[in-house]
This record gives sequence, C-alpha cells and structure tokens, in this order.
Amino acid sequence: TERARALIGLRQFDRALAGLQKTIEILSPIVESDPKSTTYRYDLSMSYRLSAQALFETGNRSRALESVGKAIEIVNRLRDENAIRDADKNLAAELENERARYSGEQAR
Repeated sequence: TERARALIGLRQFDRALAGLQKTIEILSPIVESDPKSTTYRYDLSMSYRLSAQALFETGNRSRALESVGKAIEIVNRLRDENAIRDADKNLAAELENERARYSGEQAR
C-alpha cells in the first residue's frame, strides 16, 4: 500500500490501481479464512481506501464510493472490536469525510 500511496502522490493512478487490485486479490481470501486477523483486515481496508482515492481522481466516482464503503465497513468492525490503534482512532471519521467528498456532499 505504501507504493500505491506514492504512486497516487505522483498522480500515477492507473499504476496505483493495478497494484492495489493485486493486493486486494491477495488479502481478501486471507481475511475470509482468518476473519479475526486484525493486521490483514486493516491492510485490506487501507487498500480499499487508496483504491477509492485513485478511482475518484480518475473520475470513477461510483467505484470510489464502493471502495471507500468497503474500507468503512472493515474499520467499523475493527473499532467495534477495540482493535484500532490509538493513532487510527479518527480513521472512521476520516473515511466518512472521504465518502462525503466522493458523493459530492462536501466541497472538493
């Protein structure tokens, strides 16, 4: 995800999305087989979050909303299980703000 974050920063959205898609394809079955794995679930949520950012920047608002929604779902479950690090205590709110931005409810 750090590589994807860098590519997004460089505005290389298609390259970032390709890598993130691979990451999601790898992490999804791991999370399904071990649903209590905090680390893999967190990493999957960040992959969805970064995908949403790249999708939004390429004009694919509907897929961005879908991706950020998946990230929010995972983060909310982690929060409900008290499995969110102190450094990420505002993560759910940040993701909700991103969803509002992608849906046009918040100024870009």
